[in-house]
Amino acid sequence: QFCTELTGITQGLIDKEGSSNTIESVVDAWNEWCFVNDLLPQSEHLANACVVTCGDWDLKTMWSKQQSTSKCNNPCLFHSW
Repeated sequence: QFCTELTGITQGLIDKEGSSNTIESVVDAWNEWCFVNDLLPQSEHLANACVVTCGDWDLKTMWSKQQSTSKCNNPCLFHSW
């Protein structure tokens, strides 16, 4: 319910409309958005932005599994959190 209220996306909408987005296309769009908005790290130790998660599970555990399954690029801001 929280996510539906936040995004307006419902399961019915996904079931009816589907999605033409793949994880690969979303990661590419995310990286492009970060580039356009000057959010990419300037160097290994000088970040312009950060990704906020609730613990290590999101990026350390789940994202690494998703990335290996889909073989997509690693988003630039997902290197550290």
